[in-house]
Amino acid sequence: MSPPPDFTVAICGAGLGGLGLALALHSHGIPCIVYEARSNSTHAIKGSLQLAPNGQAALASYDILPQLAAQSCFYRSAIVRDKHGNATREISLGGKEAFGYDSMRIIRARLVDELVKAVEHRGIAIVYNKKFVRVVSETSDAVTVEFADGKTATASLLVGADGIWSRVRRALYPDISPSYIGHAAVGTSVARSQITGLQPSHTGMYVGDHGALLLGQHVPDESEYLLALQKPWPDLGRAGCEALTTNNQALLEFLRDGYGQWPPHIQSALDNAKYESLYFWPMYTLPELDSWRSASGRVVLIGDAAHAMPPTAGQGANMAFEDGHTLGLVLAACQRGTKVGEMGRTVDEGIEFWQRLRQRRIEAVLEYTMLQNRLRQAKETKAEIAIGDAAVGARNGNGADAVESMRWLFGGVPLQEEKIKSWIEQGCTKV
Repeated sequence: MSPPPDFTVAICGAGLGGLGLALALHSHGIPCIVYEARSNSTHAIKGSLQLAPNGQAALASYDILPQLAAQSCFYRSAIVRDKHGNATREISLGGKEAFGYDSMRIIRARLVDELVKAVEHRGIAIVYNKKFVRVVSETSDAVTVEFADGKTATASLLVGADGIWSRVRRALYPDISPSYIGHAAVGTSVARSQITGLQPSHTGMYVGDHGALLLGQHVPDESEYLLALQKPWPDLGRAGCEALTTNNQALLEFLRDGYGQWPPHIQSALDNAKYESLYFWPMYTLPELDSWRSASGRVVLIGDAAHAMPPTAGQGANMAFEDGHTLGLVLAACQRGTKVGEMGRTVDEGIEFWQRLRQRRIEAVLEYTMLQNRLRQAKETKAEIAIGDAAVGARNGNGADAVESMRWLFGGVPLQEEKIKSWIEQGCTKV
């Protein structure tokens, strides 16, 4: 049975989380509209990201993975090296045999473009230049919001998917702000043909005295490589970070810090870094929120708006896709019937269950992310990192095998689907 026609969702944010949620809701027949503060979805987006097996599993039912695969590079592991280029460690990134997918790296703007195409193809409206200002009113079954242009919109549910500096979150928690972790990164692209002495075995993460440098393919034909450096960096505040973002000369100096410590092929890559592609990424976490929803339950947060984390484990976007996928499943279960919540679980029960499910997951992923952040600091020894790995593995019930030790992460979507199925069977009269 399809969801009732009187239940609608307004999504603030046409980034990865908002677009992924729109596809999830559409797959369950739940009407939605996406509101975006900017004039388009790809404005000023730079860099690339890892779409891990769990993120791909969350997107698998939306018929979009083939389009993404055509624009991606694929990985099963990443090599960690010392500043001289000697391999010290290998990190599992997935694998088709164990998890159904290899990890893919894709240009962020291309990923957004494909998501926008998929959303528009399904007839889901994306309304641009709609900056959220405030919640005008909220009842037990509807919420009305106001935008900067003075216009309002009403829906059964408002989802804040508007990123780490979420205006929707600020409406719920005006005193909570992201916390800077003391590290930042600068990245860019470099043409493969301009890197002297580069061999296929040279890709990976180099950990030195001046931070951790990443070099690897991020386009299918390998004509361009990702080049990025993460290192400790003072807190510039939001305004200071925004100013640095447009100062390409300062970003290039950041990237080339410690130039002399790296092997010749890394120096060559730094010499030929694309000036126009430079971007700055200060790293933040978000204090754990008591709730991801408003008191009346008609405003919900997902993605970085609810649980921002540093990019060091490559899971930020993947967690946002998981949020949308699982929230869609729960809302669909709650809406079966002729009226909202008539049969089985109510929307309030559903969102409460969904948050508990997701928070346990986010806690484990954040712990793993901060471990990977330690890995990028030269002062951490191999023994200390191994102890940290074992601690995360034990917490998540992992075995000693390298692949099995990552099942909790890369195989997490089917596990959550099973928990949602059990929850439905315990409370819904029809499924």
